Amino acid sequence: MARPPLRPSAADAILRSATAILAANPSAPMDEIAAAAGVGRATLFRHHANRDALLVAVAGRALDALSGRITALEAAQAPAADGFVRLVELLVDAGGELRFLLAHPSLEAHPPVAAAVRAIDLRIVPFVVAAQGSGVLRADLPFAWVWRATEALIYQAWAAVQDGTLAAADAPAIVRQTVLSGLGGRGLSPPGPAASPP
Repeated sequence: MARPPLRPSAADAILRSATAILAANPSAPMDEIAAAAGVGRATLFRHHANRDALLVAVAGRALDALSGRITALEAAQAPAADGFVRLVELLVDAGGELRFLLAHPSLEAHPPVAAAVRAIDLRIVPFVVAAQGSGVLRADLPFAWVWRATEALIYQAWAAVQDGTLAAADAPAIVRQTVLSGLGGRGLSPPGPAASPP
């Protein structure tokens, strides 16, 4: 006899709890995750057969949510300056879920996770290229350097929010200001074509 599906509220609670706990402590036991989600160990394993399955589910949930937010940003068709700034801010805001991936780098070897990460990376490229082409970001610097420097600031913001040295509400504006003050193209001579992405 087939078991009834896990009720959505419990499924969501498990993924939310796993995201928070495993980002802070990658070796946290499954019992701790179940307790935080308010479910029993058997319920947790009924939905996720093992730890690896849970990790992949958490990664998939975070990446799906980010993809949806990028889709909304793409649909808004904002000018280059607004689009890039909003992209940076939404990536900083998503740190609560995305920093889970930093704590579990081996997940990117899992084909569906790797494909989702690559697809998101490709969708980021037009925002950076447009910002360089319009002079919002410096066009005299290589695309790869501009984006890696921006990514590094985003990652540091995630870490600072997690360790309590930066308020989550302040993080998007601080990263935005730091990126634009260091990589911004304002005040430079009119840029030529933006450097091609890799």
